[in-house]
Amino acid sequence: MVGLQIYDFTLAPNQTRELAAEGQYFRYYAGSAGGADETILIKSDTGGVQTLLRPGQSIKTPTNCRSWYLSNYKNAGTIMGFVVVGNGEIQDSQVAGTVSIINGELVRVKSNACFIGAASNAGAAGNYSMTQLWNPAGSGKNLILNKVSLYTVTAAPTGVGLARHNAALATLQGNGTTKFIGAGTASVGELRNTNAAAIIGTTIGAFSISLANESKDFPFSEPVAIQPGNGIIMWSASLNNNLQTTFQWNEEAV
Repeated sequence: MVGLQIYDFTLAPNQTRELAAEGQYFRYYAGSAGGADETILIKSDTGGVQTLLRPGQSIKTPTNCRSWYLSNYKNAGTIMGFVVVGNGEIQDSQVAGTVSIINGELVRVKSNACFIGAASNAGAAGNYSMTQLWNPAGSGKNLILNKVSLYTVTAAPTGVGLARHNAALATLQGNGTTKFIGAGTASVGELRNTNAAAIIGTTIGAFSISLANESKDFPFSEPVAIQPGNGIIMWSASLNNNLQTTFQWNEEAV
């Protein structure tokens, strides 16, 4: 009889857990360790299976197993994920891959690896407004910037841009907030701002906002990885212009 069940699990470093689930098929459906290695070691109760699996990998045994033992292989961080166990098999397809990505995003959120934060700057006469997502040197994390949303107040069309820079802007507004609301996990990413007579950093992208009080997302085609000691600055090309920015990012171990 074909039957598959999905189970969630959490494995702290140096932890092994028994999963009482009968079947010949075991698939590591999705998992995350907040940027650390998410490999698990699995053993069957029959002793006939001992193997390492990463998310998306599976194994099928020649005989039925009544339970499985899951261990955190690298012990680099707490792993949260989902496994599928039973009699049957999931065939890979584009749809299955899409579902895996969606569940993987939820796992990353629940492992406190996803953050959001806003930085704003009031305009000053003769100065450009700038905001920044800054990754401090020695943070031990890479910031994977996924999305930037901008809101600018200006009476005429204006350009806005994205710049890289290896120094923090002058004013610290705070750190990012985890998307796993209530978890209380602090982000290493800092939200900063400043006014300056010239645009700071090396501009790597720009586009136009055509209307006053307009909000837009910066059009990334891939995420931007910010290493420790570096940051991403958003700037407005109009002098004395208010700028509000929302950054969304993941944090992964270096």
